[in-house]
Amino acid sequence: ARSTGVTFHPSTVPSSKNRPSVEHGAVNFADLKEGELVVDAAAQGDLAAALGYVQSSPLGAKFGALFMQLTGDGPTEAAAKLFLPIKHMQDRQVDVAVGLKGDHLAIADTGHRADTVQGTLRVHNDEVLVQGLTARYLGGPVRVDVSSEPGGGQGLFDTVLRSNGRTSLPALAAALE
Repeated sequence: ARSTGVTFHPSTVPSSKNRPSVEHGAVNFADLKEGELVVDAAAQGDLAAALGYVQSSPLGAKFGALFMQLTGDGPTEAAAKLFLPIKHMQDRQVDVAVGLKGDHLAIADTGHRADTVQGTLRVHNDEVLVQGLTARYLGGPVRVDVSSEPGGGQGLFDTVLRSNGRTSLPALAAALE
């Protein structure tokens, strides 16, 4: 099996305010005959740019309407490892980790905003996973976990969000108005 590859370094990939900058990356056709594409990359940049990039990609809508309403800002970094067998895409393997370091997240056109968001969001194949993400919401601390659990039907999974936190009654009442 023949292979070919390309390696990216920060100095060879242009960056802009609207797109995360690539720290390193490698794209390799591990087997040209079978069309097996392997990607290993890391990037960093502003969360707003990263969200905009994903929301405008074919993946955006797959993450649902709520994801498409997310806005954010602050520093973020991502690492991606992809195995994409072009002839057998059902066998693809996707592992993307996005680190948030004091970012701000909001749902557009609502008063819902989380500040000082810290933690890692991981996409593993078709699952979104978060364990121990912390933030400030409605003036108090909150912890969020996200997992995929069997649901809906044969072979289908539901994305389940669990959170706990504290806030004052006036802040909660204002958020519910």
